[in-house]
Amino acid sequence: MRKVHNEASVASFIAYLNARRTGGDTAAITFSTGFVSTKWEDPEEFKELVLSVRFDEFTIFPLHEVKALLLEKSEPCFIIMITDDGWQNLYEAIPFLEELRMEHKINIFQERRIL
Repeated sequence: MRKVHNEASVASFIAYLNARRTGGDTAAITFSTGFVSTKWEDPEEFKELVLSVRFDEFTIFPLHEVKALLLEKSEPCFIIMITDDGWQNLYEAIPFLEELRMEHKINIFQERRIL
């Protein structure tokens, strides 16, 4: 499990730093059963800290928190998700993400565990 977290954490930092380098506004959410999130205007150090958090619980996508962050922006956003493929609320998340896809760009990177 630690290997999956490390790979996801590195991937999230790469995505975050690229967005920042190109001048984009950034917010971050790390989630499992619970979640920790940042606002668009939070300090960069706090966002980096949030991207490094590890829960080791079941993965429940925080639909309401993503929606709240997107409502703060008037322009389309890039949403990058890095997951270990273990969403507990996948059937709730899919229609939500399909609706978001009409206005925003969504990329999901999925970690596959092969023995």
